Amino acid sequence: MENNNNSELLKENTKAVKMLYEKLSGKSKSKAYEILAAAILSLATVGSAWCAYQSSLWGGEQTFFLADANRSGREASENSVQAVQRKSNDGILIIQFIEAYRKGDKELSEFYYSKFNQNLKTATDEWIKTEPLKNIQSNSTPLTMKSYVSDLEKKSESLLIKAGEYMEKAQNANKTSDLYVLFTVLFASVLFIIGIGTTFESINLKKVSLTLAAVLITGIIIALTNMPVSRL
Repeated sequence: MENNNNSELLKENTKAVKMLYEKLSGKSKSKAYEILAAAILSLATVGSAWCAYQSSLWGGEQTFFLADANRSGREASENSVQAVQRKSNDGILIIQFIEAYRKGDKELSEFYYSKFNQNLKTATDEWIKTEPLKNIQSNSTPLTMKSYVSDLEKKSESLLIKAGEYMEKAQNANKTSDLYVLFTVLFASVLFIIGIGTTFESINLKKVSLTLAAVLITGIIIALTNMPVSRL
């Protein structure tokens, strides 16, 4: 929708330029006015086209960033679900292990221990070193040890952070696209001011409109130099 609006605006600008050139070439008495007006018209037309082009590119960047954010968010959810499933499985195994460990059933406890993943084994080894059967201050289970860290949870958190970064980039791209649309409208305003100036009979009024258009387009161009440029 935004690209269609930009295309229609460019068409209107092109028509305005043609009409204004015809007026300037046939009716204007001031050669200096004609030259300056033509220069401003050219800058405004090119600037309007450039801003419309950049707005379109930044709209594309927003789409890509949103897609990246959605993909990262989806992968984060998948890893989070897998982490919960793995924790549930670890919980079942550790309950059986602790029961056998308390009973002193070495064979059965070793059997359950062999089913542990490396992360759970490390936490269990540290838990056993705290002598949980004697030390009331020790952790209740290996699952509460600091060393028990889920790689899937870490990955999920990392992906969520990345999704947030992509979303922020998408929002910035949208703001940039909107600013370029605003600049396109401002360039159209310059064309309008010049167009109004050509209808005046008084050379002083023509000069006022030309001065206003020159000041406005200078401000726009200066502001554009601080705008990011998409090379999508």
